[in-house]
Amino acid sequence: MSEQVEVKRFQIVPGMSARTSKLIELMKDGKDGDILTDESLTEIAGVEVSVGGAGYSYLQSAVRYCTNNHKLVWQRIPKTGTIKCLGPQETVRAADRDMKHAGRTARRGIKKLKTIDSQKLNVQDTTKYLTSRAQLGVIAAASSGDTTKRLSEAKQIDPEEIQKKMLQLMA
Repeated sequence: MSEQVEVKRFQIVPGMSARTSKLIELMKDGKDGDILTDESLTEIAGVEVSVGGAGYSYLQSAVRYCTNNHKLVWQRIPKTGTIKCLGPQETVRAADRDMKHAGRTARRGIKKLKTIDSQKLNVQDTTKYLTSRAQLGVIAAASSGDTTKRLSEAKQIDPEEIQKKMLQLMA
C-alpha cells in the first residue's frame, strides 16, 4: 500500500525562484514582532538560508520583495539565527542606522579620494574623481549629526521639500 503525500501549493512570484517564492509566501503576511528561525526558513526553502548558507540569497531576495511589495521590513537579529518583522519604531531606528552607515561609508570614500594627486589623472578620470568627491561630500553632509540636529529642530519637516532644496543646491 502506498503512502499519501500531502502536497502544498504555492504561487510562484514572477521573476523569483521557487525557493524565494516559498519564503515570500510565508513572510508576506508577517505582523509587527513576528520572528522566524533559520531552521523553519531552511525547511521551507529546502536549502540552508542562514548567513553564509547556500540559500542566503533566496532569503535576501524575499526580504527585499516583502519590503518593496508588501511594506514589511524583515531584519536579521544578530547571533540568534532569526529574522524579525519590524514595527514602525524599529523601522525608523533601522533606517537611522542605514543613514549613519551611508555617512561613514561616504567619509571613508572621501578620505580615499583625498590621497590622489588629481594632476596625475587623465581627463576622464579627473571628471570621475571630481564627481565622486562632490557626491560623497553631499552624502556625508546630509547624514551628519549637525544636519540631523538642524532638521529635527525645524518647525515642520517635509522630506520631499528638503530633498528638492538639496537637489537645487547641487544643480
